[in-house]
Amino acid sequence: MPPYAKKFNPGEVILIYFQEKPTVFARIEDIRPDRKKGWWQLTFLPLALPLQLITWTLDDDQVRGAAFTMQQEPIRLERVDSPRPTIDTDSPDTPGDPAKKTGGRIVSMFDEQ
Repeated sequence: MPPYAKKFNPGEVILIYFQEKPTVFARIEDIRPDRKKGWWQLTFLPLALPLQLITWTLDDDQVRGAAFTMQQEPIRLERVDSPRPTIDTDSPDTPGDPAKKTGGRIVSMFDEQ
């Protein structure tokens, strides 16, 4: 049995590998037990256009990141950990302190000038 992480959970973002290449990010919407023991119905929303929900029936290992095939094409799901913002400890400014903020400029994305 291949090493794998914990089962994915609704709300998590995953990266779908197709033919061993990262292809699309998706958000897990729902995971329900299938009628077959040890299998799951994983519903996800690919973060691409057009927006559409997709449901795959996967076994215990596949729902934890083990590779599998669909129509002889290798597929794998990988959990995406959000990068944490870095905090500059040398900076005297505190991000949440409005008294220490310097003036900034707001630029509208919709301004046609």
